[in-house]
Amino acid sequence: MRSYGKEYITASLIREFIMIAVFCMLDLLLFYVLSESVLIPMLCGAEHLLFARIKLFLCRGLVQ
Repeated sequence: MRSYGKEYITASLIREFIMIAVFCMLDLLLFYVLSESVLIPMLCGAEHLLFARIKLFLCRGLVQ
């Protein structure tokens, strides 16, 4: 079984940076773009790609 520790930490840091940027934005369009880009790191993982797509669909459906 392969460990994804480095990739997980990298994706978490990217997501955290984007979330901080989202709440610092004053422009509504940029706020929307960054809030949607938080969900992109969930797609990094080939073996759980279907599960990640379902989560992305559910999260986007709940946000909008």
